[in-house]
Amino acid sequence: MITLADSERELIGIERINEYLTNPTENTEIAPSETKKEIPTSSSDIIQFQNVSLKYQKDDKQGYYYALKNLSLSISKNEKIALCGRTGSGKTTVLNALLRLYESESGNIRFKGKDIQDISIKELRSSIVKENF
Repeated sequence: MITLADSERELIGIERINEYLTNPTENTEIAPSETKKEIPTSSSDIIQFQNVSLKYQKDDKQGYYYALKNLSLSISKNEKIALCGRTGSGKTTVLNALLRLYESESGNIRFKGKDIQDISIKELRSSIVKENF
């Protein structure tokens, strides 16, 4: 017997596939503000967030809400961190901002001393994956 919950789950899957098919693809080759440059290899802080704020659109009626507001943190080489918090507190958003899945509203994020806006998405993401944390 198929329940309403089963039908809803199946429809959500179809809805999500449709979103993936209609989303515009990002250009991973070109840095937004300048041509591609090498990422510096020497820096004591590998990742730095400086007063980063990021908003998501809640829905058409309620407008936007902050997922991150004035977040500042530094992560050094070989340092292990854990992000803890309640559902919706911004744990995943920190990673999404670092990978430039969403553009921050204010502040800046640095990877190995270089602003991530000055690095192509492809180079940034591959450098993060290659980094031996």
